[in-house]
Amino acid sequence: MIKRSLNTYMNAWTASDHTSYPFSTQNKKDFTNLMSVYLDATFFPRLNKLDFMQEGHRFEFKIPDDPNSPLGYQGVVYNEMKGAMSEPGSIFMYKLNEKMFPTDTYRFNSGGDPQNIPELSYEQLKEFHSRHYHPSNSRFYTYGDLPLEEHLKFINENVLSRFQRIDPKTDIQSEEKWDTPRRFTTTGPPATMIMNPQKQTKMLISFLTNPISDIKMVNSLVILSTLLLDGPNSPMHKVLIESNIGSDWAPGTGYSPYGKEASFGFGLQDISHEDVTMVEQIIWDTLKKASEEGFTKERIDSVLHQIEMSQKTVTTRFGMTTLQGISSTWIHGGDIVESLRVDEYVNWLRDQLSQGPFFQNLIKKYLLDNPHHLTFVMTPDPNYSKNIDVKERKKLDEIQKNLDEEEKDAIVEWSKKLKVHQESKKDDNVSCLPTLDVDVDVPRTFQKDYSFDIESEPRVKHGITWNNQPTNGILYFRAMLNIPNLSEELLLYLPLFVSIITQLGTENISHRDLSSKIELNTGGINFEIVQDVDHFDLNKSKGKLLISSNCLERNIASMFDILKEVMNGPNFLEEKLLMTNLIQRATDAQDAIVGEGHTFGRLYASSSFHRSAYLSEQFSGFHQVSFLQQIANDQNITFTISKLKELCNELLRQPLEKILITGEEKTFPKVKESLFNFIGSLPSSPSVDSNIGDPKQIQKQTKDFFRVLGSMNFVTKCLPTVAWAHDDSMKLALLSQVLSQGPLHSEIREKGGAYGAGASSNSGIWAFYSYRDPHTTRTLDIFNNVNSYVDSDRFNDSLIKEMKLSLFGSIDQPTPPSQKGLLEWARGITREMRQKKRDQLFEIGKQDLVEVANKYLKENQKSSFAIFGLDQEFHPEKNENEEEFYQKKYEGWNFHSIGNSNASEDHLGEEEEEE
Repeated sequence: MIKRSLNTYMNAWTASDHTSYPFSTQNKKDFTNLMSVYLDATFFPRLNKLDFMQEGHRFEFKIPDDPNSPLGYQGVVYNEMKGAMSEPGSIFMYKLNEKMFPTDTYRFNSGGDPQNIPELSYEQLKEFHSRHYHPSNSRFYTYGDLPLEEHLKFINENVLSRFQRIDPKTDIQSEEKWDTPRRFTTTGPPATMIMNPQKQTKMLISFLTNPISDIKMVNSLVILSTLLLDGPNSPMHKVLIESNIGSDWAPGTGYSPYGKEASFGFGLQDISHEDVTMVEQIIWDTLKKASEEGFTKERIDSVLHQIEMSQKTVTTRFGMTTLQGISSTWIHGGDIVESLRVDEYVNWLRDQLSQGPFFQNLIKKYLLDNPHHLTFVMTPDPNYSKNIDVKERKKLDEIQKNLDEEEKDAIVEWSKKLKVHQESKKDDNVSCLPTLDVDVDVPRTFQKDYSFDIESEPRVKHGITWNNQPTNGILYFRAMLNIPNLSEELLLYLPLFVSIITQLGTENISHRDLSSKIELNTGGINFEIVQDVDHFDLNKSKGKLLISSNCLERNIASMFDILKEVMNGPNFLEEKLLMTNLIQRATDAQDAIVGEGHTFGRLYASSSFHRSAYLSEQFSGFHQVSFLQQIANDQNITFTISKLKELCNELLRQPLEKILITGEEKTFPKVKESLFNFIGSLPSSPSVDSNIGDPKQIQKQTKDFFRVLGSMNFVTKCLPTVAWAHDDSMKLALLSQVLSQGPLHSEIREKGGAYGAGASSNSGIWAFYSYRDPHTTRTLDIFNNVNSYVDSDRFNDSLIKEMKLSLFGSIDQPTPPSQKGLLEWARGITREMRQKKRDQLFEIGKQDLVEVANKYLKENQKSSFAIFGLDQEFHPEKNENEEEFYQKKYEGWNFHSIGNSNASEDHLGEEEEEE
């Protein structure tokens, strides 16, 4: 339906105790189409066995028709979960829940443990569906301005009337309460890139707290979690994060109201095993102190202010966000209407606070005096993933050894049947599915939804832009200044500097007081690096620093006072605090590699094409991760500070180039006095244009394999294309949609078993990518030969019309009032320029796409490749030399081993549990 719809969202959400199937669209006909298909697919699916084998799991020989070749498991979900279970944080959480909820459904991995997925049979799947996918076990949710009666009538006629009410017996029982605390120690894989081999342990104290049907208590414990853990003014942050005992919070930290009963956790990751006992004691001592001293009125007011901001913020995803927020409460019998009455809850809370030590009592009841808590520790085992793979290989070898000839023939035959099924798709008559017509159902012109009033201001080069929008009482401030020409060395420090501007305090205000002022008076203050690439010439780009904040009308003057203070620069005397922020940033960056290898691959492979792509990789890619690791490991904070100071002096002395104020017109007069005072406090020297360095300074064109500890691969191929304004730009965007939903989906996901694959065309870069892919060279061959699809009969006008729908659905995504006009103000892309692109998209035909495919995607075109993963044909247990293996198989490629096997093994061993 992605190809037959203008949907703004389509997905399926798998939670630990329920599954949701949400969609959204702005088109009434499309809504009816999608609702009919979603209802039919969920309640009356075909559940073909071949589809089960493709999407779930199956036996398959390495050479499908050769029963003497090694036997293996294949299947999209199987490979997806092998990838998920390569991430240390995910493994920690799955093992934690197994011990925290030993008697109910939450002890299971809801996505499926790869070691157990092959045990599920096709018959069990059908039985599960017939029992659980029944109206008596379902809830229906709609949001929007279409008549509810029509939805209810449609649901009744197409689903409810075809069933009889039953008792599905799916109520989840509460976890059996413990009389005494428990403790469990286990092992898991080390981090992808290890900063300190002696500090790789994760630990968490997790408490079972309240039923999530108790709405007031859920809301109160959410606030308590913020008070205890969030920001430099929270007691746990002061003693655990700022002490640098570990790098960051452990997975599971905070309040989690997502099952029948909520949990509350406190812990750290990347600590020394010897420090586990000390961290435990710090947690208990801090909870005890908080229960005695409570929290200041200012601290509580700052949290309530953030709730008020979130309530007033107008978003385009309110319906989806509400669904996500109420789902768990709903299925466990809570009053979902009460959960939406936030103002009533805040009034109730204020009354409770006036009567006594409310939050102190919650700490005592649910934490200090609660025996149902688990101390969970995970230490690193560098052989963790290898041992699982070896165990699986032995199991498969044993299964294959015991297969008789009839069973071997059956595996071969099923493989053949599946291949025929995938090739022909003869049973998939998609013409029966409802669809929109791009020529009838898509508006030809953009709706005019903003109008600028530009005020000249001599101290701001391009003046102040006033944008009147219905923002529900919130004012949005944005400003840009030029990033001057910086040395290549300083450019690497730029993302770190941007991330710590508001974290260290200033010369006049401590970091705690600054954080408090920001939380009490604004929705946050953010700094962001923006690369303004010329719409006509990819070799021309300017670096910008985007400064943004927002506030309620009553806090306008305070917001600008805070901005004025922040623009004086951070307090670099806070050396220890800077190290804390550096370690956190380095940890977050390294954790992203295992789960987002396709993003890192695209950035790395495209960095050889033009300066903007090169800088994107330097700022957000593997080079930035390596750089952060390096300076965090060096511990030479004095040198780092000297570079950040140099950068600060270069950057914050630049005058503002332009300002955008978005809000309700009635507030604008109140804004002006504070805004002009803010402008007057800033440098007034002329703005310096920047190309952020030498345009010729880019990465060399390469093929790179980054060996990452894990089970799946992320494969990327990038090619250079054209600038945004080029006539071929829209053709390439449409072609990327066609190929993503066509050969890349069918060949890499359906036949190859990868969790995902696609193509994108943006910023002069064409990128092929696969996600959690068991293959490497097979996928590269598909990338290299994709033009054969463009030249085939499957590439027809009907398909192109469908994919135009998909692309228009993306282009016409709803925009919240706070962001209307932002594209024009920030990038100079006017409505007229966008309308020209829209007109081009309507006119594109098959021959246009054939021409751009042959022009830009031919195999011999200039291209770069990157793979993040681990080739499954490499077998360390056979004493193969890793580097020799990769050099032989990937001749001409650069090999980088970024998985680290140096984690300390001092505390490894068998899992142990103790009361």
